[in-house]
Amino acid sequence: MIPILVLAAELDGLNRVSRFAESYYHTDVNINSQQKNKFTSVLIRGMNHAQFANVDSKQPDFILKNDLKAEKQQDDNLEAVANIITSKFSNHYEFEITYLLSETKTFMATFIDAMQQEGYYQLKPACYSSDMINPNDPTCTPGSPFVSKVAHNVMADDKNFKNPNVKLINYDQFHRASTVIPVHHPVINGSCSLDSQSCLIETYTITENYYVKNSDFLKLDRFQCAAWNMRSKLKSRQSLRIASGEKDADFHQYDEIGNRCAEINQVALDWALNAVDTQTKSRYEKHGQKLVMVDDRNTINGGLWIIDWMTYKESADKSEVQASSFAYRMGESFPIKAFAGDHYCKLLSPYKALEWITVDSLYANYQAFDQNNSIYTQV
Repeated sequence: MIPILVLAAELDGLNRVSRFAESYYHTDVNINSQQKNKFTSVLIRGMNHAQFANVDSKQPDFILKNDLKAEKQQDDNLEAVANIITSKFSNHYEFEITYLLSETKTFMATFIDAMQQEGYYQLKPACYSSDMINPNDPTCTPGSPFVSKVAHNVMADDKNFKNPNVKLINYDQFHRASTVIPVHHPVINGSCSLDSQSCLIETYTITENYYVKNSDFLKLDRFQCAAWNMRSKLKSRQSLRIASGEKDADFHQYDEIGNRCAEINQVALDWALNAVDTQTKSRYEKHGQKLVMVDDRNTINGGLWIIDWMTYKESADKSEVQASSFAYRMGESFPIKAFAGDHYCKLLSPYKALEWITVDSLYANYQAFDQNNSIYTQV
């Protein structure tokens, strides 16, 4: 196998760092023993796309519109590129490339974690079995770990179950939301009482990740990687509280008052903010558009819930973007029993939150080229 070197720039607004993370997973992580050290992937912090060429020359419109601001001088970054190439193909790893490889591994670990939590389809495709429970197949992903381990517990607010001895375990399953033959609905298995000494509730939720299909370079599109939203069919907080032993749980109190979906999305954003390194977080806080969760939009039509998206609305001063989920809430008394006790959400994944912090939040106020005169700017 021919040795391969992959170089990426942290602030590349075209070949974004999240795309490099996907590549890194397939070349440096998800490999067999024979492939070890055949691929070398290095991320150069503080570098952008234009610095791989001449920043003072006339740039294509795609770069002018989308590149982000570099935080190191071009000469320094190009010297690092030259040293990496020399070290790689001379098989003589100098301190610099060894340090950069270690730095890259650490930086990529957060992205890989986020991609895996989402159940990112470009790591492995969704299983999408006809059966309710997807197979244990190493070639596909059965469901979203974020929904399995986090989202449904937040929906239940299980930390505040009236009986603290009740444990909730969820198994999310990837299925297309529009499938009707067979149709897949979230399920609760198990019922507890308020005096149970030890009781387990098992639930199954349904999720489909939705990805924006950007493929037209003529439109100068920004090619997002993470799911725009996750279409997640969850059980309602009322139903989960009833299963936990709270038989008089009120639908209005638990599901209609407040914003259950926004609460889950805030958890995803908080995870990303805590997971990034200090430099990335500082850049986001100083220059990024802040992602703010606002009230859920609600529908009484399941078909509309499937086709409508989570919205991201920019504020007038471009300082923040308001994220609003689209929810479909049904109480235990809902007349169509197949839907009774469900609470559907359009969810923000941890990977989408991380990609926002590291890339998309910066386009408004941290671009490499002044959009009025195309002059290159740098920190």
